[in-house]
Amino acid sequence: MTDKAQELPSNVPLATLVGFPTPTDVLTVYRRLAAQKRELRMATTLVKTTQDGRRLEVVGLAICLAGQLEAFELIEVKLHPNRRAILKVMPEATHMAGRVALSRAEADIVTRALKQAETEILASPAAINERFRIAAMWKAREQGIE
Repeated sequence: MTDKAQELPSNVPLATLVGFPTPTDVLTVYRRLAAQKRELRMATTLVKTTQDGRRLEVVGLAICLAGQLEAFELIEVKLHPNRRAILKVMPEATHMAGRVALSRAEADIVTRALKQAETEILASPAAINERFRIAAMWKAREQGIE
């Protein structure tokens, strides 16, 4: 029996290996693993402090504002539906993390932190076991075993 997770190269995103449809599910698995086996520690990277003093941080696979989930990914301003209003308020904005506008340098910090977190998760023995467990469960479902 060949498993799709075994056939994919190591640079494939975690969501693809596990078969989850959204990054929310990946973060849920990550948090559950962290709670069960204290092996996984979510690295925190400070991106910037907003004008009102709140901290924008990358925590594991999430972008958080003042400790609350803000986004899972960056959106380019040129693709954002409110790009004119964003550029009017912050002309140097290149990306959005939820409601927060980011400059090129800040977006690079976020991108590097997310890639590093994903690399750490992929290398974790607990995450590897979880991916194989989920892949086996999906294989069983495909075969009609539940």
